[in-house]
Amino acid sequence: MKNIKIGFLWCADVKNQVIFKILEKVSNSKLIITEPSKCDILFIGSYDHEFYSLKRKIFNKALNKKIIKNFSKTFHNLDLYSLRKFKPIRIFITTEPLPLDKNISYDFGITPFFEINSDNHLRYPLWKESLDWSEYEIDHYSSNIKRHGRKINIDNLMEPMDMKFEEKKKEMCMFTSHLNYPRDIIYKKFNKEFQLDGYGKFFDKSITNHNKSNFFKYDILKNYKFNLCPANTIFPGYYTQDIVESFDASCLPITWSDQNISEDFNKNSLVNLNDNFSEIKKCILNLKDENYLKKFMNEPLFNEKPNLENEFNFMKKIIDVVG
Repeated sequence: MKNIKIGFLWCADVKNQVIFKILEKVSNSKLIITEPSKCDILFIGSYDHEFYSLKRKIFNKALNKKIIKNFSKTFHNLDLYSLRKFKPIRIFITTEPLPLDKNISYDFGITPFFEINSDNHLRYPLWKESLDWSEYEIDHYSSNIKRHGRKINIDNLMEPMDMKFEEKKKEMCMFTSHLNYPRDIIYKKFNKEFQLDGYGKFFDKSITNHNKSNFFKYDILKNYKFNLCPANTIFPGYYTQDIVESFDASCLPITWSDQNISEDFNKNSLVNLNDNFSEIKKCILNLKDENYLKKFMNEPLFNEKPNLENEFNFMKKIIDVVG
């Protein structure tokens, strides 16, 4: 059995994620975590690229000194790992709404984005990290699961939400580390009309890291009718774990996402403020209408059961390249 050396650069928790567990299964090899400069496969994340760009500018400036004046022209893609005799297979991976970094060369991309015209790109939305994939014998424990408190059963998401959410005593909750625009506007409008309880770093300054909040989101969500969970930004394909977490706890998700969200979820099972952002007042009135709420009683979150077939095929492709 061949050993495959894996390196990580600017990544967060990849080795505990579904993608890495699939790589372990399809490789038929022992995966050994090592330094980026010694690896066969290098995962490049979306963190600290600004710092990297600064280092690159300083490095390139040094290369342009008199003694090695033309060196950087010859090696125009020079970076910390390009001087190796053997370059690793580079996989750019992110679950954030960040564009692919053009300053970094990569062989494969794993992102939440739609319609990237490349056979070497896999669309992988963040919410998949929260699901229980035991049917594939995948045993992952990513930060999503740590925060929520449990893996989410897919079959439960294929059934309509328990309508007992309407009978819950607590009205609305929100988890966030910031209230940047437009999240601040959304929060203020709903806070005027509902008993809106806030959780997370923004509301509790003693929390320094949302991975160490001293609570499980499920334990809180299950007590509320609604979860106000607008995304950080509108980006086609960027749909977070908040929606599946809400549904898992029989708590109606109120999101702010682009219209392509229907590619992933049954749009009738959630409230999307982006359907008409100018009519938040109308949305608030609807949420106080029992007849409106009853329309959710027959709506599952998924119209089709999610799977990992594309993920398995993609990781097999990478292993074939490694050889």
